[in-house]
Amino acid sequence: MFILLLGQFLSLLITTTAISNDRLADCGKQFPSTQNMFVYLLLAFHIFPLIRKAPTSTHLLLADHHKHHRLFKLQLNLPWPYYLTMAFLDVEANFLVVLAYKYTSVFSIALISTCSIAWVMLFSSIILKRHYKTFHYIGSSCAILGVLVTIFNDYLHTNSENENSTHTIVGDIICFFGTALYALNNVFFEWSVKKVDDTEYLSMLGFFGFLVSLVQVLIFEPSGLADVFDSNSCTATAHTLYLVGYVLALVIFYCAVAVFLKKSESALFNLHLLTVNLYVVIVEVFVGGSSSIGPLYFLSLALITGGVCIYHSTTSPIENNDDTQEQQ
Repeated sequence: MFILLLGQFLSLLITTTAISNDRLADCGKQFPSTQNMFVYLLLAFHIFPLIRKAPTSTHLLLADHHKHHRLFKLQLNLPWPYYLTMAFLDVEANFLVVLAYKYTSVFSIALISTCSIAWVMLFSSIILKRHYKTFHYIGSSCAILGVLVTIFNDYLHTNSENENSTHTIVGDIICFFGTALYALNNVFFEWSVKKVDDTEYLSMLGFFGFLVSLVQVLIFEPSGLADVFDSNSCTATAHTLYLVGYVLALVIFYCAVAVFLKKSESALFNLHLLTVNLYVVIVEVFVGGSSSIGPLYFLSLALITGGVCIYHSTTSPIENNDDTQEQQ
């Protein structure tokens, strides 16, 4: 029950980031690297507990040298280049997904993000040596089919309204690859938090993520820091609220994901996030008054939901791995 509730809490947080990003795009001022830099800066505050734990005695530093990896005087259970790689993947995943909001709709991004299940299965099989059954593959295939229907729906919608369909499909493709990076990082995230303390992972993700984001801001968004709180088509107060909502929701999301993945696995985590689609529809249609949803959206939703049910109808890959190890 705890995992179920936590999974839905995570879905609500992702819904908050999705709606906030959509509103920021409508405001006309959206800086993916700058927005995410604030997220990693807040996560980096997890480093202070590590600093307090750092030994100050030279004797202790020498004695523990063979047991720990080091970043300056910080004791780490995993080498810092590993954390740098994970932070880079995470930064680029966030960058691509935020960028996609400039080209496609929040509905499409919410649906396309569900194809992370297939990516997670692929990466888990390679990295974590997970063994999946036929029903797992059938379920993930249904989810991918739902994504393809979403892209086709976008094509029809933009053509019917004389919009630039090429831009919309480009947005869908950007989101698709951003989701792939998210999935890869989720698998490494799961592997990491089951081996090291949550504080260590989140602090290193924040520290290196901030550095990578800062470099991208200086190269690609030099005016981002000056203009991020400015807007052309909405009030400064509203724009700031959307930005703060995005940052805080994503920071809480990272902290909660660490708890979830300690107790569960990446594929189930991504399955829970499928309800983001429902929450986005509720907010956009019943609260925001949007009418940009066509019948194919609900077909996509049905395919994805059906895929989840099929995936969930058999034993989890973690149980399969445990059985395999016992037999060996």
